[in-house]
Parts: sequence; structure tokens; C-alpha cells
Amino acid sequence: MKAVENLTDVISRLQTFGLEEEKAEKLRQMIFSANQHLKFEMKGHLSSVSTCIDHCTVYSLIDASSVNFRANCNHEHTDRCNNCCLVNNFFDQIETIHTFKSLSFLPTDVIDEFDHDINRAKDQILSWKVHCFRTVHQDRAKTEVLRNLQDNQA
Repeated sequence: MKAVENLTDVISRLQTFGLEEEKAEKLRQMIFSANQHLKFEMKGHLSSVSTCIDHCTVYSLIDASSVNFRANCNHEHTDRCNNCCLVNNFFDQIETIHTFKSLSFLPTDVIDEFDHDINRAKDQILSWKVHCFRTVHQDRAKTEVLRNLQDNQA
């Protein structure tokens, strides 16, 4: 949640340095929609058999550097989720905007502060997305273990 607040603040600060109201409002709407998706919808879309790469828990939880965390999807990832794409599109747009040449008059430390705030928020939001995957995966595993308990087990 703090990352979303920080990004909204970055948009406001960019506006004070010349970002048009229309672009600022579009960015605010994008981050609001992405936030709503992550908060309320994301977990309901996650599945081990999803054809959307952003919703496939098998694909998203793979760690190629560890033998214990490797798996193969038995399906193609042919679908895209517009709401999940919003997160990536937002960061692409805000990174492009804050580095555009009309802001070249800004002191280096202000630009560095924008970079820091944007990158930190990006890391936090991506960590939030990963957290959603882990919790859904763990909840399903817990449910499966409980479903398979015998009368003499606890």
C-alpha cells in the first residue's frame, strides 16, 4: 500500500515539474486499477493450469537455480490479463515520463530521487504480487493435506 502512495506522490511531484494533467491522471488511474486488481482480484485468478502466464502458479513459482523448485507447465501460456499488464505498463510509462528530456533542467539529485522512489515501489509491488502467488499456493497445499488426513492423524 505504501508503494502505491509513493507512486501517487511521484506523479504529483512530476506534475509540479511540468507533467501534463491528462498524463498524470492517466497514470493515477492505471496505478489505482492495478492496486485494485492486486488487492481484490489477483488471488482469484491464480491457478496451476492457467493459460495466462501472469496467473500460472507453476510457472511463477519456478526457481531455475534450485532443483527443488523446478517444474514444467503442461499447458501453453496463450492468454494475457489486461489488469496484470497494467502493472507493467504503468512502470514502463512512468519510467519513460520521468526521464523525458523536458525534465532535463531538474537537478540530478531530484532525478535520482524519482529513480529511487519508482524502483523501490516497483520492487514492493512485484513482491506483493509474488506474495499473492505464495499464499494461494500454500493455502491449496494446506487444504490438500487437511483433506487427506486420516482419522488417526493430526
